[in-house]
Amino acid sequence: MIAKMSHQRGFTLIELIVVIAVIGILVVVALPRFLNSADDAHAVSVRSTGSALAGGVILARGQWEMNRARGTQDARGRILGFGADDMLASPAGWPQGSGGSGIAACMEVWRGVMQGPIPTLAGDAGQADYQVSRSGSLCRYAYRLDGRTATPRTITYDTVSGVVDIRAD
Repeated sequence: MIAKMSHQRGFTLIELIVVIAVIGILVVVALPRFLNSADDAHAVSVRSTGSALAGGVILARGQWEMNRARGTQDARGRILGFGADDMLASPAGWPQGSGGSGIAACMEVWRGVMQGPIPTLAGDAGQADYQVSRSGSLCRYAYRLDGRTATPRTITYDTVSGVVDIRAD
């Protein structure tokens, strides 16, 4: 008589325990790394946006300098040949907005010197990528997408000196 051979279909208990243990070890090792990568992505986003703002400020200042050298400065203080020709400059040539004051001027600088799809701004607690505030000549753009409120990542622009300070860590 021929004996029937039984074929195993499935996993043994030992195999299942080993697989679960390996997955558990991978989760313990990999999870903190993935959480840090999200934080790093927020920091890189702020640095990139701050660099774009600084680049736009430098371009506006360069256009103002060219206008000054050619003797074609606008009597109303606008930076002609830059954007929509409505950006006002400080006496030293740094962009200051297009006529608004306070937070509105900071928003005008942001929208006037940045190009392409730019991060959104809000002056209050509304839904936006950055919340804008102003203190004297300083426009402060606080990043909101990471949920940090005690020490937010910020981009600060000084409308008098043209300095853009990026705090992304």
